[in-house]
Amino acid sequence: MKNNRKIVVLLILMIFILFSSGCDSRKQREINKSNIKGAKANAANYIKEKYGFEATVKTAILERRGMWLGSEPLTTVLLEMEYCGKIFNVYIDGSYDNTDGMDNYQTDEIKSALKELADDTVSGVRDVWIDSGDNASASKGDIHIFARNMFSDYYDGTNLFEMISEHNTEIVFEYVQTDVYKNDDWSAWDGLVENNVDMSVKFISYRSQEALENGIIRVEERYAVYIDNYCSLYNEGPNIYKDSPTYVVETNNYVLHETNGFYYYVVGNENENVKITEIEPYDLSLWDSDRVKKVVSPAFLVKADKECEIYIFYPISAIDAYNTDYTDQAVAVCYRNDGETEYRDFSLIDSVMCEEYSVSRHCLEGEDDFFYFMYTQGIVEQDFEPEGFFKFFKAWYRL
Repeated sequence: MKNNRKIVVLLILMIFILFSSGCDSRKQREINKSNIKGAKANAANYIKEKYGFEATVKTAILERRGMWLGSEPLTTVLLEMEYCGKIFNVYIDGSYDNTDGMDNYQTDEIKSALKELADDTVSGVRDVWIDSGDNASASKGDIHIFARNMFSDYYDGTNLFEMISEHNTEIVFEYVQTDVYKNDDWSAWDGLVENNVDMSVKFISYRSQEALENGIIRVEERYAVYIDNYCSLYNEGPNIYKDSPTYVVETNNYVLHETNGFYYYVVGNENENVKITEIEPYDLSLWDSDRVKKVVSPAFLVKADKECEIYIFYPISAIDAYNTDYTDQAVAVCYRNDGETEYRDFSLIDSVMCEEYSVSRHCLEGEDDFFYFMYTQGIVEQDFEPEGFFKFFKAWYRL
């Protein structure tokens, strides 16, 4: 019986290796080489036709489509090219002669034009982030290419909006400590956003240059510790309630507050109704003591005199032993709503943002509601781990 199992195991491993390795037949490998060679020639002709100069091919990787096991080769190729020291990407088919490609050679020029327009709207732009055109990626061994903002059209200095409005586009203009939300004239962007449901333009002010460099571009309350204020221009498309799209200008100013060494933000900025007090966790039964091994932070009482939603940003550096053993640490919360007590906890590692803060969201429903929170070490339910499967498989094999 054991020999039969060995044969079954070897067959399974051989099939797995064959399919997962993405091996192509000898004939297919020759076709792949031909497509890459054709793509190099096509890319050179495409760039010459579009820009009038000759660029050098540095890398060319055939695109592959992922499958359940392994992958299959396509005929399109992603290239890395160079001209006068500038590196850029070209994406083109190599199976036939053509110049129907796309590239990101003009990305810096497009971003510069957008930045100039944004500075005329709200001055002080630090950086521009854009996701437009098409994206492409390809890998071979340890070489990986990811190309963003690929356009087939040529930017001539007058067709900026026309080019990017043809694609799903998100543009973010980044500022530091600038009151972008106070601006009342966004008309310069009407032609780009007003009738395009796939367009989003955001003006985001960060609390510091360090906060900007974290790369957060989503305007959500859970990022209020990094984002100061913003304005978001977008088109809310038609739905079951309305037949036509609606042009939306959304602004917000995240008023952040500090107490007891951590920050909090109250949605709607009605912070005068919130009181936070440090307490002693004198009665661990409030915290489900069966699950708490050790308290690793102070405990706090949070109350409000009316319904509100609160985000708490607690620095992980203030949580004892975080850097040595955080896998079993948790945010422990004890709610008291309508006279009912409810205990909750969740993994600390799931709440950490940018390796700096633990972020938690809480809702109070009235003046009689409150909650306690603190950080603890306790029992954490582990997810499925591959090691467990292989231990089981090894035990089965030895039977």
